[in-house]
Amino acid sequence: PYPHYPRPDLRPRADWDLLVRPEVRETAHHTHVGLGYRPPRHVTGELVSYQAIYERVVDGVVIHTIDLHWRVANPQLFSEVLSFDELEASSSDIPALGPTARGPSAPHALFLACVHRVAHHRDEKLLIWIFDIHLIASRLATAEWKTFLELAEHRKMLTICRQGLNLAVTHFATPIPPRVAADPRLSTSLVLEEPSAVFLQRDRAQLAR
Repeated sequence: PYPHYPRPDLRPRADWDLLVRPEVRETAHHTHVGLGYRPPRHVTGELVSYQAIYERVVDGVVIHTIDLHWRVANPQLFSEVLSFDELEASSSDIPALGPTARGPSAPHALFLACVHRVAHHRDEKLLIWIFDIHLIASRLATAEWKTFLELAEHRKMLTICRQGLNLAVTHFATPIPPRVAADPRLSTSLVLEEPSAVFLQRDRAQLAR
């Protein structure tokens, strides 16, 4: 959500997420190691995790952490919900991070913000993630809302995206355009047969997930 904050440097974060194509993972690894980052011990397995952690340690203290992703999420159901190529095709510059820095378009950023808190964090109602959704949604233009809803529907993530938007409206009075709010796809009375919806059941055991 970096471009959506007036002062993004003030937003607390534990790490920075960096997405690369799967085929450049090895190059990205050597680049991080060459810059002084080290991977801590973590669970491995080709189908277990689609990310690697790199830490910059100074005097025994971790001062910076990079999450290197080659897919957008670890759970299989979410891992290919958006590809690097899709994100890159509509990505935009982030001048504050440097002349070559790029990030997701606003519709993709909103979609990822809604999906991330469920895919990786069991639908945790952490306000900072809900505020991310609020800021991004507040700036979407009409055409961008159309892109977002079509993406959520096509990838069978409408229930999850609807949940994220409802939380943003509840906690931050996020302004949703009337035409969007009236869209039947966002109606809570619409029961959708989406496999991803089971991830909203916070009492499910990790093994079940």
